[in-house]
Amino acid sequence: MAAIFNSPSKYIQGPDELAKLGSYVEPLGAKALVIVTPSGKKRVGAKIEGGFAEAKAELLQLSEMVLRASGRSLEALEKNDKVIAEDAVRLCREVKQYQKEIRKNHITRLNEHICNPTAGFVMMELLINMKRVSDHSKNIAQLVQGTF
Repeated sequence: MAAIFNSPSKYIQGPDELAKLGSYVEPLGAKALVIVTPSGKKRVGAKIEGGFAEAKAELLQLSEMVLRASGRSLEALEKNDKVIAEDAVRLCREVKQYQKEIRKNHITRLNEHICNPTAGFVMMELLINMKRVSDHSKNIAQLVQGTF
């Protein structure tokens, strides 16, 4: 297995450049190593920690929605009930919409220096994986409906 290190091959510094961090690191992959000095953490640490509460609340709500949708899909499959399946598909659509909303909120937090980039990558992975569970739940419901 290859060990690969990639970097932007440039040094960037200036007012509000941290707000553009996402655009700088996006082409580099899904994981990042962030090195920050104690004084840097002191300057932006409170904003970062404040963003965790908002993100945590969003993730908890999304996880509850995903569990409700997957539960309805499995119930539809167990009972072979197209009405329950339609409800499950509706719930999966709501998950997709809320996931998009959370993603936008997350990018705003990154741009406003409320969330640090390392936590940001974890947040994005969680959003992607919860959406995958919802997508699979929708597939199950659509099988019951005969539309998959």
